[in-house]
Amino acid sequence: MTKSRRRDVEQVAETGGRGVRPKFVELRAWYELGRLNPAGPGELAAGARKLGLAREIGPATLRKARQFARTYSASELEALLAQRTGRGKALRWCHVRELVAVEDRGVRAELERQVASRGWSVRELREEIRRARGGGRGSEGGRKHRRPASAEAGLARVIETCEAWLRFRETVVAVEKVGLLAMLGEAAVADPGESLLDRMRSAERVLAKVAFEARTLGGVIEAHRTSAEASIVKRAASEKAEARRRKRAAGAGKS
Repeated sequence: MTKSRRRDVEQVAETGGRGVRPKFVELRAWYELGRLNPAGPGELAAGARKLGLAREIGPATLRKARQFARTYSASELEALLAQRTGRGKALRWCHVRELVAVEDRGVRAELERQVASRGWSVRELREEIRRARGGGRGSEGGRKHRRPASAEAGLARVIETCEAWLRFRETVVAVEKVGLLAMLGEAAVADPGESLLDRMRSAERVLAKVAFEARTLGGVIEAHRTSAEASIVKRAASEKAEARRRKRAAGAGKS
C-alpha cells in the first residue's frame, strides 16, 4: 500500500464517516471496499464502517465497488484521485460507478478529464459513454438504423444528421476558449500524452472517412438531381411540343 493510500485509509478509519470527508478519500474507501473479501453481511458491514462508509451497502453497490477495484490499477487510481474540477474538488463516487463500465483505459482516462474540466453530471457522463461506444445501448456495433421508407425520407434523415453535427460543432467543437479546438491548442503546447495522441489519430481517421463518404454521397445526390432536372425539362418540352401538335391538328380539322 502506498503512503498516500495508507494515509487516506487511516483518515477514513479515524473519522468513522463523521463530518465532511474529501471526495478523493471517499473514492479511496470505495476502492478498498472492493478489495475486501468479506465472509458475510456482518463482516462486510464492519469493513464498510471501518472505511467510513456507514450507510448500508447493497449487493449492486458492492458489485460496483468490486468492479472499481478490478478495473483500476494502483496507478490509474492515483490518476483518478488527482483529477480536480474547476472548484478544486475530486470526482464523485456516482461518476466512478459509470466510469468502471468503460473497458478502454484511454477512453476512460479522457472521460475522467472531461468530467473534471467540464463539470459533467452523471447523466451527461452516461450519454458521453454511450456515444463513445458508438451510440448504441448494449450493442458493440451501435444502434441499427432502420431503412427509410422512401428516398425523400432518407434524404430528410441525412439532412437531420448533418445539421446535428453542425450544432455539435458550434456548441462543443468551436466554442471560443472552452471548445475542443481550444483544448487541442492547449494540449499541443503542453505534453498531450500518448493516450490523447492515440485519440487524435483515431479522430483523424474517422473524420477523413466521414469526409470521403460525405463527398461521395454529395456527388451521387448531385448526379441524380441533375439527371432528374434534365428529365423534367425534357418531359416539359415534349408536352409542349405535343400540345402544339394537337393545336395544329385541331386547326387543320376546322379548315
